[in-house]
Amino acid sequence: MTQTNTLLTNEALADLEAGPPAPCLSLYQPTHRHHPENQQDPIRYGNLVNALETSLLQRHSPSETQRLLTNDALRERVWQTVEPHYTAKLKHWADEFAVAKSKGLGVDELTRVAAAAAAGQIATLLIEDGRQIPGRITAATGQVQLAELGDPEVDDVLDDLGQLVHRKGGRTVLVPAEYMPTDTGIAATCRF
Repeated sequence: MTQTNTLLTNEALADLEAGPPAPCLSLYQPTHRHHPENQQDPIRYGNLVNALETSLLQRHSPSETQRLLTNDALRERVWQTVEPHYTAKLKHWADEFAVAKSKGLGVDELTRVAAAAAAGQIATLLIEDGRQIPGRITAATGQVQLAELGDPEVDDVLDDLGQLVHRKGGRTVLVPAEYMPTDTGIAATCRF
């Protein structure tokens, strides 16, 4: 990642001193990945939003408070802040894959990705959001068996790959199609 040096000017200091427009809302919540702990996360979120509402009502009208706390308003305000960082991170992972592929460490063919996942070689696995490949994967060997989604025993191979990479200490990222560096639905950056 490249850093640029910025001069500390009088204008920059004035912007810092002025701060962001009021009100500034912060909601910090630890989340849990596994059941049963994750069952409490929505309740905790609701309690935190209620605490924000109580705090806002001390300085704002009830109608302004409700406007600030609607899910759509919160989502929009958060996305305005997060989207540039999210986009930069997606581009970083795509670039990382391209560099790895040029060095023989980037894989985008399903059977090769599955074998690398089973061997614990994958550092980062990019999976195209919404893409499904029906079938099964044998976790021990990485063998892929494609099938039809109509079979109740059939799962999504990409979902299984993501879980396998996670269990082996790798990172799995769901990526919107427009940011995927491949057209296969997967892109793996290998450790070795």
